[in-house]
Amino acid sequence: MNNGRLRGSSLLSSGITLGGVGVIVGVLAKLIDGWGLPVATDLVANLGLWILVVSLIGAKSRSRTAAVVRVTVFLIAMLLGYFGTSALFFDYMPWRYALGWIAVTFVLGVPFAMITWYSRGTGWLAACAAAVPLAMLVFSWLPYLLPPVSETVASLVNYVTAFNLVAGVALVVALPQGNRQRVRVLALAPVVAVAVGLAQYVVL
Repeated sequence: MNNGRLRGSSLLSSGITLGGVGVIVGVLAKLIDGWGLPVATDLVANLGLWILVVSLIGAKSRSRTAAVVRVTVFLIAMLLGYFGTSALFFDYMPWRYALGWIAVTFVLGVPFAMITWYSRGTGWLAACAAAVPLAMLVFSWLPYLLPPVSETVASLVNYVTAFNLVAGVALVVALPQGNRQRVRVLALAPVVAVAVGLAQYVVL
């Protein structure tokens, strides 16, 4: 009973902390976006930044439930900070856009939190889980090399790509347990990236 209470108290404390951090991050993201700061605006708009943050939150959680709660709280708080700042300081509140992102948080954020939590395990299944965020970060340009080629390799090389590469290295260090597991993740990441790209190609 006491252990359950301690875990619940720890999760509540962690949720409150991440909620506060999420609001602050959302406010800063909107201010950077609204002021149109060079480089910073592109990095904030880069999905890779948020993939890195959410992956680390989910992977460092004590349980699958904790991962879901912590990731969801952070993302919702960040959205509240972002769109609240938009309404208060920029007199603009795109309700449909905001509700759409909240829906995305629950539809995609929850399973992504579970995936990143499982990525801390061992074996090929855990390696596949770790390969998902890594593929989204580092190998997201691979589908563009499939015919028809819609972009050149040169056009994909910029500071955002460089950030994603660094973030990918950080995930390779942080998620897999041991070098053998890292090799599995690196082997699976390109396959996962191509599979996702092909699925998008077929659907779209």
